[in-house]
Amino acid sequence: MDRLISEQEVLDILRDYYRAWFLNDERFMEAVNKIKAIPSAEPKTGHWISHYDEDAKEGWYECDRCHTERAFNTDFCPDCGCRMIEPQERSDRE
Repeated sequence: MDRLISEQEVLDILRDYYRAWFLNDERFMEAVNKIKAIPSAEPKTGHWISHYDEDAKEGWYECDRCHTERAFNTDFCPDCGCRMIEPQERSDRE
């Protein structure tokens, strides 16, 4: 997995980029290449697993990533932050 870049590192690269551009310095392309090399932070995705208890006559949803349980599903898991995009599965618990 690529390491994440800190906010300060981005600011340092941008400062170098601006200086090089403004001064028409040969380091301009070096700064451009540093910016292009910044890894993207892809959001985590997952889906809600639908559960239903026949005896209790109640249902709930569970995040497939962190296993947080909720009474209803949402677009994002409030615990781990995953964006829920996949179809739900159904699981009956007794």
